[in-house]
Amino acid sequence: MSELGLAPSLHVVLILSSNDHLPSSFTREVVKDALAHSSRKVLIYVVSPLGSPLYLTQLRNFLLTNIHLSVSVKYVGHDLRAVKELLEKMHDPEKAVVRVYASSGSQREFSQELEGLGVPYVVLGEG
Repeated sequence: MSELGLAPSLHVVLILSSNDHLPSSFTREVVKDALAHSSRKVLIYVVSPLGSPLYLTQLRNFLLTNIHLSVSVKYVGHDLRAVKELLEKMHDPEKAVVRVYASSGSQREFSQELEGLGVPYVVLGEG
């Protein structure tokens, strides 16, 4: 909790490839994390080769089924540089609860780099 008594926002970095759809496990994980941290505000940072606004089609069902949360979505780019810059800005764990999710397609492309940065991540669609 912050000094004002507010729960921290849940920051989600979502790395997608162009033909991905979000499995229901993504929704369950994000809602579970939000509840665990008493947060009703979720900020989703999207890394996708689909530019704005096309990446929103990948998030449509998530947004429609989670109107009880305050969800903000921001497109941050399409490559590793965008991921690195974003994670560097979010590095202070006191300020944010950060979760990184990668689709199985994008995970193949980004896994070595994420592991090299020491960033734990969840591969969507895998147990």
